[in-house]
Amino acid sequence: MILTDLDGRDWAADEVVDLICVGTGVAVLAVAIAADRAGLDVLLTADTGTATSLPHGPNLAADATAFLHEVSDDMVDPAEPGPQPWIRRAGESGPQLRPGVTFSGAALRNWAGSCLSSPYGLLSTEVAGIDAEPIPVAPVPSGGSVDLDAWLPELAREHGLASDDDILRDLVLAGGRVVGAVMGVEGSPSARTVVRAVAGVVFSTSAAVPAGTNPVTDADVTELVIQPRPFSRFARLQLLAP
Repeated sequence: MILTDLDGRDWAADEVVDLICVGTGVAVLAVAIAADRAGLDVLLTADTGTATSLPHGPNLAADATAFLHEVSDDMVDPAEPGPQPWIRRAGESGPQLRPGVTFSGAALRNWAGSCLSSPYGLLSTEVAGIDAEPIPVAPVPSGGSVDLDAWLPELAREHGLASDDDILRDLVLAGGRVVGAVMGVEGSPSARTVVRAVAGVVFSTSAAVPAGTNPVTDADVTELVIQPRPFSRFARLQLLAP
């Protein structure tokens, strides 16, 4: 399969997976776990060549960096949302469209800003559809109190999910969509692997934080989900409670 990257170059795909998950934040682990539970083939790489949030810098092609910033830089950063993921209780609605409204630029920017400023935010190369629903990750361990920064890495290991040693070097475009990535090895520019991603690429919007930084102590929480928003590339983790 020949893919065309963001710089107009053609690449032959060396590997095909369903989803590529990139980043050090635990939100991307939640995506990998949910995908694995759904039977999808996942490539997980924590090393983007940068210790910050969205990838950038000398290891990533300039056009790929420009693409990521194009879809994230013009976002409103609202009031600080707090470190913990949202807790949504029964009867409370998630992000949705107002009746008769198909698109709201301001609402989408605010939603993206809240995801970008959260340690549990996500950016996908795919745009969510109008019927975007929460994606189940896993039931919260009994007792309700949970430290996502410790629990999710442990859960990922239980699923056999481990980050490889490759770094992200470029994004691959075909038909106007990001459909894969060019992976490489730190310090070896010529070592490249082109990976086709059927369902796109997902990035954590924040770097990892130490375990114990943001424990959730609400005893009522029962389930962890990924909450998308219609017509947005952004999502964030959310805890459900009765």
